[in-house]
Amino acid sequence: MKNDLGIVGIAVCSLLLAGCETFYQAGYDDDERREAMRIEMARQQAARDLEAMKAETEALSEMVQRLDARIDRIEGEARQAGATRAELDGLRRDLDQLRAERAELRKQIVDDLSSEMAKLLAAQAPASGRDAGGGATSGTETRGQSGWEHKVQAGQTLSEIAAAYKVPVAKIIKANNLKDDRIRVGQVLFIPD
Repeated sequence: MKNDLGIVGIAVCSLLLAGCETFYQAGYDDDERREAMRIEMARQQAARDLEAMKAETEALSEMVQRLDARIDRIEGEARQAGATRAELDGLRRDLDQLRAERAELRKQIVDDLSSEMAKLLAAQAPASGRDAGGGATSGTETRGQSGWEHKVQAGQTLSEIAAAYKVPVAKIIKANNLKDDRIRVGQVLFIPD
């Protein structure tokens, strides 16, 4: 798993560094430079997020190791002191739950990295319609407004979607009659121009 994440990180860095020379070449206007800086800042944020998730994974791994050691110690004491089976079963359930949380965290790391890579790659590709992170988009007109339809992908937040389309969050909430900024995977949002 760590090797896969390292390879992905190296690939993203290579793609980004390949374009670094062009940041300062003559002929780029301020919008292109700002976009390039935004992409670089997003890449750096993704790297910081990855490091934070790695630290969380390591902390969970250490906790699992401590629980394994605790179970071994209690099993040894149980044989000697006749400890109850229910306590051991409870510890095993706790350990299984921690293992499941660790697996979910690993999945979340992969999903988040995939989402960030898709955003970075989409930001570097020529704009052929506003596509925010892999959601199906198309020009549309709803309730007399023109805009885009966006299908919410795993790990996306309303603020990320709004930033990708350069539309205020409040405008998206109003256009979709949302009560707050909570969205769900698979939900189709209308993004007004």
